[in-house]
Amino acid sequence: MAKKPLIIKKYGDKYKVTICNIDVWQKDTEYIENGLKKENEEIGKLKNNISRAKNKVFEYAKCNEWDYFFTGTLDKRKQDRYDLQGYIRDLGQLIRDERKRTGAEIRYMLIPEQHKNGAWHMHGYFYGIPQSDVVQNEYGYYSWERYAERFGYCSLDRIKDKDRCDNYITKYISKDMGGLAIEKNKKLYYVSRGLNTAEVIHQAYTSEKINKPDFENDFVSIKWLDTLGEVQALLRLL
Repeated sequence: MAKKPLIIKKYGDKYKVTICNIDVWQKDTEYIENGLKKENEEIGKLKNNISRAKNKVFEYAKCNEWDYFFTGTLDKRKQDRYDLQGYIRDLGQLIRDERKRTGAEIRYMLIPEQHKNGAWHMHGYFYGIPQSDVVQNEYGYYSWERYAERFGYCSLDRIKDKDRCDNYITKYISKDMGGLAIEKNKKLYYVSRGLNTAEVIHQAYTSEKINKPDFENDFVSIKWLDTLGEVQALLRLL
C-alpha cells in the first residue's frame, strides 16, 4: 500500500492529526493544506485563497486566547460604509491609540463581511479590551464604547464555548468573498501581530488509516486529540 503524508500539529491545547491522500510534499506540484491541487484558472485561485484563509482563521482562533466575539457595524454619519480599506485603516488606528492610552494588550482577528448593498461590517475575536470600556448598550448587548463612539453600533459576546466559536467563525470566510479572494493585495481577514500559530510536532509517511476520523473526504482524514499521550498512543498504531 502506498505511503501517505502524516502531519500532526498542536493547536493550543489540542492536537490535529492529518493523513493526506495525495502527496503534499511532492516538489513538482504545489498543494494547499487541505490537499486540493492548485489550479491556474480563476475559479481555482478563488477556491485556493478561500481555503487557505479558512485554515488560517481557524488556526489563529484555536491557538490563542480570546475574550469576546465581536460584531462591528458602521454609522454612515461617522464612516464611509463602502470603503473597506478606509475602515480597516481607521480601526487599526483606534486600536493603536487604545493600546497607548490604556497600556492594554489588545489583540484581534477580524473578518470583513459585505452587505448586499455593498456596505461593510466586521466579525471577529478580541482580547484585552479594557473592562472599563465595555458597557451595556440600549439593546441590552455589551458594547466597546470607544468603537461605538468612533464608528457605530457594535456588540461583544463573551466567549463561553471556545471550540464551538472557533468552528463557527470560519463560516464568515465564504464564496461570497470571491471579489476579495481573487483581487491582488486584498485580505480576507486581519490579525494583530504576534499571534500564536499551530506547531508542527511530527511529520512522516504512513500506510495506515486513522480509526474513526472526525472528518474525512477524498483528500484527507483528520482526527482531533486532547492530550500528548493520545497522540503518542496513535503514533504507535500508525
